[in-house]
Amino acid sequence: MKSVAEVQAIINANKPLDFSNLLSRSIDLYMKIWVQGVLHVLLGIALIIPLFIVFYLPFFMVIGFENVLNESYNSYEEISLYGGLVLGFSYLILIVGISAISTGLMASFFKVCSQADSGESISSNYFAYLKGPYLVKSIVLGLLTVGISIVAVLLCVLPIFYVMVPLSFINVVYALNPHWGVSDILKISFSIGNKKWLLAFGLIILASIMSSLGYLLCFVGIIATAYFGYMPQYVMYVDLMKNSEAQKSSQFLENTQE
Repeated sequence: MKSVAEVQAIINANKPLDFSNLLSRSIDLYMKIWVQGVLHVLLGIALIIPLFIVFYLPFFMVIGFENVLNESYNSYEEISLYGGLVLGFSYLILIVGISAISTGLMASFFKVCSQADSGESISSNYFAYLKGPYLVKSIVLGLLTVGISIVAVLLCVLPIFYVMVPLSFINVVYALNPHWGVSDILKISFSIGNKKWLLAFGLIILASIMSSLGYLLCFVGIIATAYFGYMPQYVMYVDLMKNSEAQKSSQFLENTQE
């Protein structure tokens, strides 16, 4: 694995990438692993539904308590305060849970992409980034992504179109460099996003449109195509690293021939 400094140097070199080649590679690779994409979508649904139950259960409990205690003004006031605290805490759990699950499963999917791309056997350990030392990192990265997005929207909305590109690389960088710190992952993600913003933005929009075609096949179709929208980020990152390695090998051969 490359160090943060090595990856940063590769990004700064700003090697050219071909739009059509990246799109073609994205399609070819997803054709190999679309079943894994479906599994990750279903796992996400299965994990997030209980979180919504945890969120709405206190809500209905609070309504029930208010109906029972509405005869006493003081009791009603107290239960309203208690209910607000419970709902606020439940909402926090919901945000943290969804952020962690989304980040962890997305990182797992990109790991599957890497294994299929390199011809390795695909691991069934889909929860690798949601347990052990990676759980906290997945939570932090997920919350940072949500936080940065909210700030961008609050700044007159337009900044979200800029930050959406760097943010989309966070899970790729995390998946392929899980030993890096959170700050390093953010730094590299924004570096790639800045250098390749226009190319990445075009690919992300086109891939998102293509993935939404699953709606034509109703619910089942969108499950099959949902994860295709994330393929360009993986292919861009990997090709950027491979292009650098190829150039180094070429330069080495030229130097030895001289």
